[in-house]
Amino acid sequence: MAFKSQSDIINYDINSIDNLNGIQITISPNPASEYIVVKKHSDVGMSLSITDIHGRATDILNQPLTEIDNRFDISNLSRGMYEIILESDRGQLSSQRFIKE
Repeated sequence: MAFKSQSDIINYDINSIDNLNGIQITISPNPASEYIVVKKHSDVGMSLSITDIHGRATDILNQPLTEIDNRFDISNLSRGMYEIILESDRGQLSSQRFIKE
């Protein structure tokens, strides 16, 4: 995943639904301890990566969202704040923060 500029990333509030030009995504629970669920409300192809708050990669990189409800194990992450980066197959980018307890 290559970001072109900071303006390509849309930040939004924790526990919100994001609408990427018609693509709705729900991420829960937040805060989370064992897993997060990313729910797609569209059949648009998407991938997900998780970084720490400083932008360092975790082991969850470019994972495809193949189902309506996509569950990701985060139990091996240290406590703290993380960034979920979503990229659609249309090249649209979005990010949301979550807290790992």
